[in-house]
Amino acid sequence: MYVPTLSTRTTNVELTKHRRSLLKSKLFPLGRLATAPGDVHFDVVVRQVKCEKGSDQIFVSVKVTTASSVFVTVAIAPRFEKALRQARVALKQQLLETKRHSYLRRQAESVWRHDLLWA
Repeated sequence: MYVPTLSTRTTNVELTKHRRSLLKSKLFPLGRLATAPGDVHFDVVVRQVKCEKGSDQIFVSVKVTTASSVFVTVAIAPRFEKALRQARVALKQQLLETKRHSYLRRQAESVWRHDLLWA
């Protein structure tokens, strides 16, 4: 079992212990969806931008680096938790799609090998 790693950068936002624990609890379970065995690294950038029309916006950018590929997503929301949730959902969809494609590819290769053996 590989332990995921996390690196964070912030601009105009304080990364409290609570927010750091939220990052770990929401992102680390996505590491098990990686198709290739190996280390998983999460690079998170959090920015708070002042808007002209009302409240501030939080930008959460997450880059997931696995042994075989890289996944990137950006989420924008007025609250940190909501932006993190949006980023997590987008990453989960990307990882599941990659996992599904690799499963279908393996199935096609096994059928092809089976046909070669029986030809």
